[in-house]
Amino acid sequence: MQTNLYGNSGDGVVKVPKIYWEYCTKGVLTMEWIEGIKLTNRDSLNAAGFDIQQLVDQAIHIM
Repeated sequence: MQTNLYGNSGDGVVKVPKIYWEYCTKGVLTMEWIEGIKLTNRDSLNAAGFDIQQLVDQAIHIM
């Protein structure tokens, strides 16, 4: 799945956070911060003009 996500990250729709392996441990995953709206926040997605069904379809396609 990681390969699929990183392979599709250049499509302009999906941004996959970079993992900073040198700062990771067995119990900590360190990734870059990305500003955005969580897919679970429907009100904010609607207010921003996103088509939720299209977002779901794109997420399924990437996986």
